[in-house]
Amino acid sequence: MKIKNKIIIFLAVCSFALSGAIYGQSGGTLPNFSLGVGARALGMGGACVALPLDASTVYWNPAALDRFEQKSVTLFYTNLLGGAQYSYLGYAHPTISVGTLGFGVLRIGTGNDIDYRTDSPLSLGKFGHNEYEFLFSYGKNIRVFNLAVGGNVKVEHRSWPGLADNNYSDTAVGADLALHFMPDFRGPLKGLSTGLLIQNIVSPTLREAEGKDPFPINVKAGLAKAIDLAQWGSKMVVVLDISKAQLNPAKYHIGTEYVYNNVAMLRSGLNDGKMAFGAGAAYNIFRFDYSYASSADVYFSPNHRVSLSISFGKTKTELIEIAERQRLEEIAEEVARRKKLEIEQRIQEFLAEGKQHFKNGDYINAQIAFSAILKDDEEHEEAKEWLEKANEKYDEEEQKFWEARQEKFRLEQEKAEQEKEIRRRWQLGRGYFENSQYRLAIREWDEVLTLDPNYDLAINFKEKAKSEWRKKVLNLIAKADGLHSKKKFHEAIRTLDEAKNEDFPDSKIREQIDSKIRRYENALDFDDLFNQGLTYYNEKNFEIAMEKFEKALQLQPKNKLIQDYYNDAKARAIATIQKMPPELQQKYVQGVNLTNQGRYEEALQIFEEIRKKQPYNKRILKAIDTAEEKLNRSKKQQR
Repeated sequence: MKIKNKIIIFLAVCSFALSGAIYGQSGGTLPNFSLGVGARALGMGGACVALPLDASTVYWNPAALDRFEQKSVTLFYTNLLGGAQYSYLGYAHPTISVGTLGFGVLRIGTGNDIDYRTDSPLSLGKFGHNEYEFLFSYGKNIRVFNLAVGGNVKVEHRSWPGLADNNYSDTAVGADLALHFMPDFRGPLKGLSTGLLIQNIVSPTLREAEGKDPFPINVKAGLAKAIDLAQWGSKMVVVLDISKAQLNPAKYHIGTEYVYNNVAMLRSGLNDGKMAFGAGAAYNIFRFDYSYASSADVYFSPNHRVSLSISFGKTKTELIEIAERQRLEEIAEEVARRKKLEIEQRIQEFLAEGKQHFKNGDYINAQIAFSAILKDDEEHEEAKEWLEKANEKYDEEEQKFWEARQEKFRLEQEKAEQEKEIRRRWQLGRGYFENSQYRLAIREWDEVLTLDPNYDLAINFKEKAKSEWRKKVLNLIAKADGLHSKKKFHEAIRTLDEAKNEDFPDSKIREQIDSKIRRYENALDFDDLFNQGLTYYNEKNFEIAMEKFEKALQLQPKNKLIQDYYNDAKARAIATIQKMPPELQQKYVQGVNLTNQGRYEEALQIFEEIRKKQPYNKRILKAIDTAEEKLNRSKKQQR
């Protein structure tokens, strides 16, 4: 707190501290544009160095531009003495990460209707006067300190159209430097901000006939204090500026603004001792401002000033959210792409392995390899053909075996029922084995051996299943270790989850898997957890996907995309078969019929409608998945 107070005091008196260092440079008269711009700012006495307003901030303090959330345009106009016109157009363009850019153009000008006279009373013609100031601005907030820095590069142009002598027209370039500080105070100092502007730190010098007119350095420092009056649906701000230019006395500017419900504003202030008044009204993206003030300056007589400000476009917060959503979508696309490549590679490996087993007469392992391909791609024609061949060969061998066995036991009528049960159990075990469900296969073959302890086929296949089961689990653990060494933590954990689901009956191996999962998960960040959740979600392993999304939500609890994935995974993980009321049943049948007719999009609309009534009905969720899969397949074929 003490450090921040010192910074505020420093900025408040910086104009006087700097004056000794920079006023040693030569300086001329103050430019006409030192009068200020914007009816809102002038209605508060021109005390706006510490208060970001609108696109007029390009003039008052370019460092404060990075406080804006939206793009802003400000137009300002007033009349001066003798029919001269004073106008301003400003634009502020915030970005997400590189600060805020601004542009402004000021003009004071007359028509070509001034009499050109010398010593003679006769008019020698008409001439006019134009002055322009072009401001190219930049402001950037340093978030660590909440201190914004910025500046202007400006081009000054003065011309006298109609004069035969063009020695009075010239163009020059200068620069301003600015700071803006918004400390995160609590209590009475909440809403306090301060600003510093050094105009003409690089001084433009315009030619005046045979002489030169350098712009003097002008240092402005200001404070602003926002006061929340929420109990009345309003707020208030009090501002104070001090300015000191070379060869000129210090000037003081004080102002205040009262805002009711963000639609109506009243303002008043003192501009170096002269009263100023103003008001404003806001509607949608527009704000109209008006002020009236007197001035000691002969060129800025008491008059009316008007401004129109427009704020438009998406806010910085909205743009950041859009960028983050795009980033997550890109991650999802990359996960899907990698998954596709993994599947394609795995298919080629299984295809080569299955063909080799078939060539060697190992038809059961050939079945396992070809079946694994169809788990990834149900429509893989080559795998279907080879699986059918392997099934035929295996069935032939199995048929020969059973014929021999039946012949052996044909005379043993008392064992007929036992043999029937043995065969049933054997078939179940065979199916589980072909699907790599070794635990279930062993369970069935244990039942076979209970009925016939000398059943050699069951004994052999049980040992083979145990060996393959253990080998599968150890290979998964080794694969996870390899992935971990490559810092592919989410893939390593996914592999360990697969090993854990095998439920291998070895306590040491189980403890090893659980220990590695806990250790690897500690290394995960949000993106890793999100990637894992997407992978399991795409594989329809919704229980594990739900766990990963839940952990990701702990890191980013407000992330709507993750919340949607979590809710959908949860619904599918806990879904059960539920009885539907007659009206839902009727719509469900209608959706199924549309799916069968190939009208998938219409079917999905109906299924989503009845899902709102029964979000955890497994039949409805299954119907949605089927329709989406067929729709995606149809789109691929059309391509």
